[in-house]
Order: sequence, then structure tokens, then C-alpha cells
Amino acid sequence: MHYRSDKRRTEEHSLHHGWAVYRLGSALTSCDNPAMLKLVRFLAAVAVSVSLAACGGVSSPSTQSSEDFSGTLDPLGQSFKTFSASKTGELQVTLQTLTPRPVVGFVVLALGAPANGGCSLLRYVALQAAVGTPYSSYVDIKGTYCIIVADANGILPSQVSWTMRVSHP
Repeated sequence: MHYRSDKRRTEEHSLHHGWAVYRLGSALTSCDNPAMLKLVRFLAAVAVSVSLAACGGVSSPSTQSSEDFSGTLDPLGQSFKTFSASKTGELQVTLQTLTPRPVVGFVVLALGAPANGGCSLLRYVALQAAVGTPYSSYVDIKGTYCIIVADANGILPSQVSWTMRVSHP
């Protein structure tokens, strides 16, 4: 069967197979249609609103909770403390003290998730954490997290005490 135009072929093909689909026409498939543009904008706004509501919103640094933690760290060991984030947003971790301070080297700070009585690594916050320096990361899902302090580089000659401040959403 020979068809004279693509339009006719589409219409006849659709009718031949019993489809209830007809050529939509340029008015519905073009961006020049004001009704279609309004519908697309409305659906985009609804999608953004639903996604923000689902995650509880994003928390700015000025509305965060701050918690102070302390602990000890053995050579080649790790220590962790847990906290709960009620929203998503920026996380700031500051190692406030490390006593006695190592002569050379740095400890590692990382964000994790509690698992089987420990803390499972999610992402590094600082591979070379200096005392007094704030480091930023993020919380992408509200829930329970843990902050890890580790002597991953084996720089500690003996056990140290540490304190840190965690600002979180």
C-alpha cells in the first residue's frame, strides 16, 4: 500500500490497528500553546513542592543545632558519636581539642551511619583535620548519623582525648 503523506499514514495506521490515538496537531505539541505552557509550569511547581515537603525542607546554617562531643582515640583506632538530623542541609564539624596534640600529622573526620553497633562510613569530611578549623559537609536525608574521628594515618603515639562541635540541621 502506497501512502501519499506521513500524516495520512499515521492516521490510517492508527485507525487500522484500532488505536484511539489520532494526530495531536501542532497546537498541543508546540510550545506556542499558552494552555500547555501553563500546565507544564504548574506540574513543575507541584513536583518541586512535593519533593521539598518529602525531605522536610533544607536547613540553613543559621537555624542549625549544635552539639559538643568528646571522647578518646587510640593509635590506629577510631571513635564515633551519633546525632539526629531532623532536616537536610549543611553539616559543620570542628575538632576543638586534641590532647596531647601529635607532633606531626592529622586525624580524619568522617560522616557515617550507625550500623551493627558501629559507624559505617558515608563520606569523608576532612582527611587532614586541624584543631580549630571548621569543615563542611551535608546531610542529604533526615535521620541518625555518626561522626567518626580516626587515626587512619597512624600518627598517634598514644591515646588522645578529643572534643568537637557538630552543627547540623
